[in-house]
Amino acid sequence: ILMIMYWYNYNLIFKEILNKEKNIFYFFGLGSAVFLFFHIYFLGTTSTNEFLKDFRKIVIVLFILFEVIAQTILAFKIYNNKNIFSKYCYESIVLTKVFFVSIISIFTLTIIIILSIYDLPSSINNILEWNYFMILLLFYLLSALIWKKQINF
Repeated sequence: ILMIMYWYNYNLIFKEILNKEKNIFYFFGLGSAVFLFFHIYFLGTTSTNEFLKDFRKIVIVLFILFEVIAQTILAFKIYNNKNIFSKYCYESIVLTKVFFVSIISIFTLTIIIILSIYDLPSSINNILEWNYFMILLLFYLLSALIWKKQINF
């Protein structure tokens, strides 16, 4: 629910500031929230059914992909419109977010290639999964720090 609110509010900001009705990051962000919900829903379930095992793997990969794509598009949209967003956002944090999403995007593609070629043990998959969750939390921290506080008297 919080992720849906996050993406909904960013969509509203872009509609108001840039007058842009369709924001592709919004759809990827909502998709990541849905895939995270399914991941949590199936978390801890054990099954010998191969379809369920494969479905769980696909869901976590799609969550990570959609989140990384959404955050990358969002960061670059803010950066590309920095002349408009400069009065609302700290430029150094925008640049940090762009750098961060670029590194994570490259890292994600590398991991996906490795996982598609090699069948790593489940312990490695769990380590990757939980480290990704920690890294993705940094996206949200940077998003919280990016905005200038405006006080209206």
